[in-house]
Amino acid sequence: MAQTQTHRLALWFSVRGDLRFLSHRDTIRLWQRAFVRAGIPVSYSQGFNPHLLLSLPLPRSVSMTSQKELLIIQLQHRCEVNDFIRQLQKQLPMGLEIISAEYVPGRITPGPCWASYVVSLSSQVDRSALTRRLSQFLQASVWPVWRRARGRHPERNLNLRSYVKQLDMENDILRFTINIDSSGTARIDELLNALDLDEPQMVREIDRSDTGYPPELDLAN
Repeated sequence: MAQTQTHRLALWFSVRGDLRFLSHRDTIRLWQRAFVRAGIPVSYSQGFNPHLLLSLPLPRSVSMTSQKELLIIQLQHRCEVNDFIRQLQKQLPMGLEIISAEYVPGRITPGPCWASYVVSLSSQVDRSALTRRLSQFLQASVWPVWRRARGRHPERNLNLRSYVKQLDMENDILRFTINIDSSGTARIDELLNALDLDEPQMVREIDRSDTGYPPELDLAN
């Protein structure tokens, strides 16, 4: 039996404005409807409840904006990329903008390697205290965090410091980059709590400014 050829497309997009309040599930539904309205030949899964074959490898937290999100789509056949982008963008609401798209080999596992964030701080943050806390965190080799059991994930201890590879502050802006690997990653709320930024009014906005994937997926950038 001949093997069906897989046509996978890596699509990069940004999320701004009120769309930052969409949940991961709502974002998937938005894309599904946009593909149907645009007449894009996305492949469907098999079974009693078939669905479009698309995925967001790195779910975005509710209320977070993003400059560089990745969507992986499996198509029934190849389309011309510029036509694809033009047709699809017409069906998307304001705040969701396609940056680029590129076909990628089907063998690639679209796992993220790292993510960078920009946090806008409010005037309620004590800058001197935060500077001292940043220094303590950066000088530490181990910063233990206890995670409660959640779903299929058991409770466990992790070293938060080992996942944070860059962290600095300038004026009202906090920037950091978090590694992602097979063992997991740090959560943004865990890092903010470690820096005593655990009150909602201390943070005005969180933006995922960049993400890192295997080089084959970065062909679209």
